[in-house]
Amino acid sequence: MDKNSATHYADIIEATTKLDVHLFDDKAKLFYSKTGLVIPRFQNLPTGHHLLRSLKDYSITNCLHYRTAAQLEYLALRLGTDDSLFGACLVGPFLSQPISSSQIDQILVANQLTISDRHQLTQLYNELPILSKKDITQTSALLTNLFAKPFIPPKLVNTRTSQASMQTPISQRVNPIKQSLIERRYQMEADMMQAVSTGNLAKIDRFMTPLTEIVTSFSTRIPNAPLRSVKNISFVSNTLCRIAARNGGVNPVFIDSISEKFAVLIEKQNTVGALEHLTAAMLLEYTQLVHDTATTNFSPIIKRAIDFIMINLGHPVSLK
Repeated sequence: MDKNSATHYADIIEATTKLDVHLFDDKAKLFYSKTGLVIPRFQNLPTGHHLLRSLKDYSITNCLHYRTAAQLEYLALRLGTDDSLFGACLVGPFLSQPISSSQIDQILVANQLTISDRHQLTQLYNELPILSKKDITQTSALLTNLFAKPFIPPKLVNTRTSQASMQTPISQRVNPIKQSLIERRYQMEADMMQAVSTGNLAKIDRFMTPLTEIVTSFSTRIPNAPLRSVKNISFVSNTLCRIAARNGGVNPVFIDSISEKFAVLIEKQNTVGALEHLTAAMLLEYTQLVHDTATTNFSPIIKRAIDFIMINLGHPVSLK
């Protein structure tokens, strides 16, 4: 494995996974780096020396998955052979699950960071892709198999094919089985939104598996674009949850913050599995928000007072 081959493979990995890729030589010097993220100064990349020490006792078929103190996750691979260490490949950062506001607070305390660092850290988490366990496994397989052999440049050959008619007859009848599934899905969506609007955490937990099935069922809505299809239904779910939370008595200020966060996260995802995981987390977080902050059962005056105090929490508040 030479630097030229390693660089070609790094380009393929970055283009395919949309993850940041970094290559280090056997002297721990960075010789390739392609990144779309701005990492805060207090969360710098793992050093080349640290990577080489971590990888020296592992085979080239072992892909290390590790997590930093700030919950940033990476995949690392030894370059070269089992007998000769050529360098290291680092892929990431990414997340395996969304980071909540309370987790960010815990990370700040554990890493002795200041409140002023919170905004940068929150922004970073919102930009990171969320990979499912399957995504991580497949990315690891891609890394170990690519770097196992020298790079072979492809030769593209253009061919002409006849295009069949894209028109399909429009059916006027609905299949009874399909009709039943559609009606069941709409009822399930209504039940989920009712659970969100009432902050019913016990009930919402029962919808996690059915929700994944609903999200997956929309993957064929746009032909040959399953990811775009699932992103679209995830955006719809975000809107429905936002409306349900408002109907549940949550102040729009709190709803808007969560809605914006998940809108960014949805667009950042690169796999259907990650979107399924994210949508389930979104449903739970909106329900938790209603459970914790809803003021529906209070009188209008008390409700306004509670909203004012919560919105201005941490700032001077007086009766004047």
